[in-house]
Amino acid sequence: MKEFERFKKMFSPKTIAVIGASFNLKKWGFHILHNILSGGYKGKVFPVNVRGEDVLGLKGYKSIKEIEYPIDLAIIVVPREALFDVLKECVEKKVNAVFVVTAGFAELGEAGKKMQEDIRDFAIQNDLMLAGPNGEGIVNARIRLYAQMAIHQPKAGKLSMVSQSGNVGATMMQLADMSCYGFCKFISSGNEAVLKLPDYIDFFAQDDDTDTIVAYIEGIKDGKRLIQSLKNASMKKRVIVIKGGKTEGGLKAAQSHTGAMTSDTAIFEAAIKQTGAIYVDGLQELYDCAQILVREPLPKGNRVGILTVGGGWGVLAADACERYGLKIAQLKEETLKKLDTVMPPWWARNNPVDSAGGGKRKTMTYGVEVLMEAEEVDSVIVLGNALGVMSTAVMKKSPYYDQGLNLASAIIKDAEMEVVEVYDRLINTYKKPLILSTDAKHNAYEIKNEVILALEERGIPVFHSPERAAKALSYLTEYARRIERIREK
Repeated sequence: MKEFERFKKMFSPKTIAVIGASFNLKKWGFHILHNILSGGYKGKVFPVNVRGEDVLGLKGYKSIKEIEYPIDLAIIVVPREALFDVLKECVEKKVNAVFVVTAGFAELGEAGKKMQEDIRDFAIQNDLMLAGPNGEGIVNARIRLYAQMAIHQPKAGKLSMVSQSGNVGATMMQLADMSCYGFCKFISSGNEAVLKLPDYIDFFAQDDDTDTIVAYIEGIKDGKRLIQSLKNASMKKRVIVIKGGKTEGGLKAAQSHTGAMTSDTAIFEAAIKQTGAIYVDGLQELYDCAQILVREPLPKGNRVGILTVGGGWGVLAADACERYGLKIAQLKEETLKKLDTVMPPWWARNNPVDSAGGGKRKTMTYGVEVLMEAEEVDSVIVLGNALGVMSTAVMKKSPYYDQGLNLASAIIKDAEMEVVEVYDRLINTYKKPLILSTDAKHNAYEIKNEVILALEERGIPVFHSPERAAKALSYLTEYARRIERIREK
């Protein structure tokens, strides 16, 4: 419990000292302090540098010991040779935790490794909670704390991430903001001299603000402990793991990046899956998987209902579902009769449900509700929403826009915006996954599609292609099956 409280203080500090703070725009000591202040953090911030100079309007200090307040978190951005003396001052000041940005240790060979071991021994002997060295930063979006080298300031969400790469974390923060699911907490674990990746997983598993945990792993220092932490976390939260350093080239890059030691990929993947965590391959899959895990309820099975505005996408979606271990649901006659009331007379009466460009204004929303309600359907994929809003961008360029196209554009927008409220209600009512895919997600007209934005703000994932939607849904389905099996043991 004591350690958990120290972690809480580290991620939710009331006082922060930035040691190595600078007004030199070429130094990370400037950018990290700037990001803390510009992000809207409300706690007290104290810049520390050798001259005691003021930085960005804040009173400067020569030493952390001069600060009149207790310090919850010290962020250290000093040259490698000065680090040991700074750590000694942090111990004397009884700092709760330190985050070491300073690099040049185990990732640079034996001499650096020896220095890192000395830092580790000193921190452990003096009960100093130390993250890093060679870390990119620490984030808590819920309190608008962005103490990092990267510029990203994601909105608050329920996903927390620990990463052995700072820029992978920065990329995820940007992607999360683009898809509106946001971030809760993030930390770049760096070389992990003292605090290891499982320590952060254990904390996130107990953190009430975190629902989904992401771990980017390059090297494994204690495989047994990592597996146990992932297993414990998976019983409480949704957990995603991505592994770097799986090839000879990636392995060499990982070793030079964080001094990490990697393991056999196949063995690692098999072990991860036994914990209940989801194992993804690459940033795109991580992004897609995170989108669906953050909001969607777990399906009871792998039977999928597909509703599409055009046949081709429905065929591709069906192919992808089968390829990724999902089944195309066999619709009952009762379900087909309900769909008959809104589908065009020529529809094929099967799944995928293809409106073939016809139907009524309520075809999509009612059709989706019929599939969500059907007991033979566990999840629903909708293909083609928000295309109308995209088409209005073309209409505005037409020389005939004022001759009726303006009115048509308004009607199209209103009709498509209706789906947002309906889909959100259906997810809450039927407790089934409902995901979308549309080529309106990417368009050549440089417009912000209001329907897609509104859907994503509600936490309803929208994918660029049927294949990505099916793959993401397969992760959610497999996760539900795996967790149920583990809990039955």
